[in-house]
Amino acid sequence: MTVSEKDAQILQHIVKHCDRILDTISYFGEDRMLFIDNHIYQGNVSINLQAIGEIARHLSDVFLAKAKEIPWKQIKGQRNIIAHGYDTGVDFSKVWDMITEDIPPLRKYCADILKENNYEIICVASIPRK
Repeated sequence: MTVSEKDAQILQHIVKHCDRILDTISYFGEDRMLFIDNHIYQGNVSINLQAIGEIARHLSDVFLAKAKEIPWKQIKGQRNIIAHGYDTGVDFSKVWDMITEDIPPLRKYCADILKENNYEIICVASIPRK
Protein backbone atom coordinates (compact mmCIF):
# COMPACT_ATOMS: atom_id res chain seq x y z
CA MET A 1 0.00 0.00 0.00
CA THR A 2 1.36 3.40 -0.98
CA VAL A 3 1.02 6.11 1.66
CA SER A 4 1.40 9.86 1.69
CA GLU A 5 4.27 11.48 3.54
CA LYS A 6 1.86 12.82 6.17
CA ASP A 7 0.37 9.36 6.80
CA ALA A 8 3.87 7.87 6.93
CA GLN A 9 4.88 10.38 9.60
CA ILE A 10 1.81 9.46 11.63
CA LEU A 11 2.60 5.76 11.26
CA GLN A 12 6.15 6.46 12.43
CA HIS A 13 4.79 7.98 15.63
CA ILE A 14 2.34 5.12 16.14
CA VAL A 15 5.23 2.64 15.86
CA LYS A 16 7.25 4.74 18.33
CA HIS A 17 4.43 4.69 20.88
CA CYS A 18 3.85 0.96 20.35
CA ASP A 19 7.55 0.42 21.02
CA ARG A 20 7.31 2.48 24.20
CA ILE A 21 4.43 0.29 25.39
CA LEU A 22 6.30 -2.89 24.53
CA ASP A 23 9.43 -1.56 26.24
CA THR A 24 7.37 -0.76 29.34
CA ILE A 25 6.03 -4.33 29.38
CA SER A 26 9.59 -5.61 29.05
CA TYR A 27 10.78 -3.30 31.84
CA PHE A 28 8.10 -4.26 34.36
CA GLY A 29 7.59 -7.82 33.18
CA GLU A 30 4.70 -9.49 31.41
CA ASP A 31 2.60 -9.90 34.54
CA ARG A 32 -1.09 -9.02 34.37
CA MET A 33 -1.52 -8.62 38.16
CA LEU A 34 1.54 -6.38 38.46
CA PHE A 35 0.07 -4.18 35.72
CA ILE A 36 -3.36 -4.07 37.36
CA ASP A 37 -1.83 -3.19 40.75
CA ASN A 38 0.89 -0.73 39.63
CA HIS A 39 -0.18 2.83 38.83
CA ILE A 40 3.26 3.68 37.40
CA TYR A 41 3.02 0.80 34.91
CA GLN A 42 -0.57 1.78 34.04
CA GLY A 43 0.31 5.45 33.67
CA ASN A 44 3.14 4.88 31.25
CA VAL A 45 1.09 2.54 29.09
CA SER A 46 -1.95 4.82 29.25
CA ILE A 47 -0.13 7.93 28.06
CA ASN A 48 1.18 6.02 25.04
CA LEU A 49 -2.25 4.57 24.25
CA GLN A 50 -3.66 8.09 24.42
CA ALA A 51 -0.95 9.30 22.06
CA ILE A 52 -1.70 6.52 19.56
CA GLY A 53 -5.42 7.34 19.63
CA GLU A 54 -4.79 11.06 19.24
CA ILE A 55 -2.29 10.62 16.42
CA ALA A 56 -4.57 8.15 14.60
CA ARG A 57 -7.20 10.91 14.35
CA HIS A 58 -4.96 12.63 11.81
CA LEU A 59 -4.65 9.73 9.35
CA SER A 60 -6.12 10.62 5.97
CA ASP A 61 -9.46 9.27 4.82
CA VAL A 62 -7.64 7.77 1.82
CA PHE A 63 -5.36 5.78 4.14
CA LEU A 64 -8.20 4.71 6.43
CA ALA A 65 -10.21 3.47 3.45
CA LYS A 66 -7.27 1.24 2.46
CA ALA A 67 -6.36 0.10 6.00
CA LYS A 68 -9.64 -1.48 7.07
CA GLU A 69 -8.01 -4.44 8.83
CA ILE A 70 -7.06 -2.17 11.75
CA PRO A 71 -9.92 -0.98 14.04
CA TRP A 72 -9.01 2.72 13.84
CA LYS A 73 -12.33 3.85 15.26
CA GLN A 74 -11.83 1.74 18.38
CA ILE A 75 -8.23 2.97 18.72
CA LYS A 76 -9.44 6.55 18.66
CA GLY A 77 -12.29 5.73 21.05
CA GLN A 78 -9.96 4.05 23.53
CA ARG A 79 -8.00 7.29 23.72
CA ASN A 80 -11.14 9.07 24.90
CA ILE A 81 -11.92 6.42 27.51
CA ILE A 82 -8.42 6.61 28.95
CA ALA A 83 -8.17 10.40 28.76
CA HIS A 84 -11.55 11.16 30.29
CA GLY A 85 -12.27 8.23 32.56
CA TYR A 86 -8.89 7.30 33.94
CA ASP A 87 -9.91 6.52 37.51
CA THR A 88 -13.46 5.37 36.98
CA GLY A 89 -14.00 4.24 33.39
CA VAL A 90 -10.88 2.26 32.60
CA ASP A 91 -10.85 -1.51 33.01
CA PHE A 92 -7.14 -2.19 33.28
CA SER A 93 -7.71 -5.89 32.78
CA LYS A 94 -9.01 -5.06 29.29
CA VAL A 95 -6.15 -2.61 28.77
CA TRP A 96 -3.74 -5.44 29.59
CA ASP A 97 -5.38 -7.65 26.95
CA MET A 98 -5.13 -4.79 24.47
CA ILE A 99 -1.45 -4.07 25.05
CA THR A 100 -0.41 -7.72 24.98
CA GLU A 101 -2.67 -8.88 22.13
CA ASP A 102 -3.33 -5.83 19.94
CA ILE A 103 -0.26 -3.57 20.18
CA PRO A 104 2.25 -6.04 18.66
CA PRO A 105 0.17 -6.59 15.48
CA LEU A 106 -0.60 -2.84 15.22
CA ARG A 107 3.11 -2.10 15.43
CA LYS A 108 3.92 -4.75 12.80
CA TYR A 109 1.20 -3.49 10.45
CA CYS A 110 2.41 0.11 10.63
CA ALA A 111 6.10 -0.85 10.42
CA ASP A 112 5.46 -3.06 7.38
CA ILE A 113 3.76 -0.19 5.54
CA LEU A 114 6.66 2.12 6.40
CA LYS A 115 9.17 -0.45 5.11
CA GLU A 116 7.14 -0.96 1.91
CA ASN A 117 7.31 2.78 1.30
CA ASN A 118 10.98 3.16 2.28
CA TYR A 119 10.30 5.27 5.37
CA GLU A 120 12.45 5.11 8.46
CA ILE A 121 11.17 3.49 11.64
CA ILE A 122 11.85 5.68 14.66
CA CYS A 123 13.74 3.53 17.14
CA VAL A 124 13.07 3.70 20.84
CA ALA A 125 16.04 2.88 23.02
CA SER A 126 15.08 0.25 25.57
CA ILE A 127 15.64 1.08 29.19
CA PRO A 128 17.28 -1.76 31.10
CA ARG A 129 15.83 -2.68 34.44
CA LYS A 130 18.03 -1.76 37.39
